[in-house]
Amino acid sequence: MRIHLFKEKCPSSTFFCSKILSIRKKAVTLQQNLSECVMEATTIPVQGQILVNIEDMSMLKDIKRSISMLKGVGKVVVPRRTRLYSSYELSMRDLEEGRVYEAKDVDDLFKQCLED
Repeated sequence: MRIHLFKEKCPSSTFFCSKILSIRKKAVTLQQNLSECVMEATTIPVQGQILVNIEDMSMLKDIKRSISMLKGVGKVVVPRRTRLYSSYELSMRDLEEGRVYEAKDVDDLFKQCLED
């Protein structure tokens, strides 16, 4: 906010001239005080984040529900703990670890699977 009062030729009356000058001085003082207040003001973050460590994972749903009920909480996100593998990666892992069955028909396959 800037206040500009230009010093022009005053009317013939010195009363008006002194009033204009006093208003100009007050405006300049007000502008200086305002700029000092703006410098001293602290900014408040728009968004914040809280990280909560949970020891008992059975309480996760209840804790998530109770945090989401608090005023001012927008979204509660629980990150995944394990990486999700694709079906190709799982099948390659089965091959490497020897979980492979050879059977002549479906009945033989079920017998082999149930024996393990």
